[in-house]
Amino acid sequence: MKLVQQKVKKYAGVVANKDDGEVEGVWKALAIYGDTDFSKNYLSGWRFSQDGAGKGATAGLMMQLASALDKAREKAAELWEQAKQALAVLEEEKVQVQEILEVAKAYLKEMIAEYEKATENRIAADEKAAKARAALVKVTGEKEELEKRVASIEQSVKDCEALVAEANASLKETHKAAMGSFMELLHASEQEGDSWD
Repeated sequence: MKLVQQKVKKYAGVVANKDDGEVEGVWKALAIYGDTDFSKNYLSGWRFSQDGAGKGATAGLMMQLASALDKAREKAAELWEQAKQALAVLEEEKVQVQEILEVAKAYLKEMIAEYEKATENRIAADEKAAKARAALVKVTGEKEELEKRVASIEQSVKDCEALVAEANASLKETHKAAMGSFMELLHASEQEGDSWD
């Protein structure tokens, strides 16, 4: 215990780089626990290894896991935003197609009425009605295809939301578990009669 107290009081080594995600106090804890399994197998995972110049080189396993989860969350959020933008474009196109469809329906009604009234020029009226029907069929087909595409994009947005939620939950669980273990270590140390202060 005296050895631990000396290390704590005299410790002037590397401190955690909290901006990069290191846990505050991890380097001091590594100095205290030295070559123990706890230090090698767990604490080392929460710090960056140091090269000769004192700069961070590679992150430990827990840091890599937290970083990977954060990148996955960012990628899922980016895909979600892209899907929302694509969905907005498709929704706008859908509105335009619906407007065209309304115009085509109105035109068809007009042509049918004209056809019914026109007995003298039946051939011309038949041609106009056929064109209107063909336009209606085409626009209706385009509307159905667009609705399928919108449904597909909406599903993609839901999938992206699920990925974002899963990445956030995993990151929180990892952080919670790591902090819990770290706090148990601190508590156990204080129970033995010595404080970290």
